[in-house]
Amino acid sequence: MKKFSEPILAGLTLVMIGIIIGTKNVDMSDMTSGMIAGIFGAALFGYAIFVYQEKPADEREQAISTIAGKYSYIVGALVLSVGIVVQSLDHDLDIWLPIALGSMVLAKLLTLVIHNR
Repeated sequence: MKKFSEPILAGLTLVMIGIIIGTKNVDMSDMTSGMIAGIFGAALFGYAIFVYQEKPADEREQAISTIAGKYSYIVGALVLSVGIVVQSLDHDLDIWLPIALGSMVLAKLLTLVIHNR
């Protein structure tokens, strides 16, 4: 069930992100906006549970998981950094971009410190 549900939740999360981006300039009722946000939140929460509960069976799966985590961290940090630079050049920096990047860096640092003790 896990191997089947995880891609579905990841796909649903990506679809909901696309819908949120695509409807950015569209006037919607509060109920519709709330429903989209709720579905997005539920899909993201469900996917996060799968990622958190991931237990590799052997060293190969552990290595693949580590590589995937490393690449996703680098891509996330890169996208947020580009967003910060572009919005800074436009003099319209959304505060959530540096907060998100700072949270990623802090979580990575704390994880390394805690696990190296």
